[in-house]
Amino acid sequence: MITQVRTASVHDGKIQQAFEMAAKVTAYVKETFDVEMHVARNVGGSAYELHWIFSTESLAAWEDLWRRIEADEGYQELLGEIRQAGVFIGTSVTDRLYDVVV
Repeated sequence: MITQVRTASVHDGKIQQAFEMAAKVTAYVKETFDVEMHVARNVGGSAYELHWIFSTESLAAWEDLWRRIEADEGYQELLGEIRQAGVFIGTSVTDRLYDVVV
């Protein structure tokens, strides 16, 4: 199983707007692509980071899912809204993949 954690830093003063936009994107991905995705915030560490977390059965399934997500017009429109709102720091976005072993 492959678990992805996408992390993005939030501009100061925009945390509530970030929660709202993160919820909107997550709901869209869950509904459109039938993916169990969660958004988490740090309990310790940076207060201005959000994480999107989901898992797929394999790396091939992960690659297929991202091809479909990135080709989706609705997803691209949501990304445009987020960029326009200036909520997240674009250069802060990182993806980490984990291979679940147990």
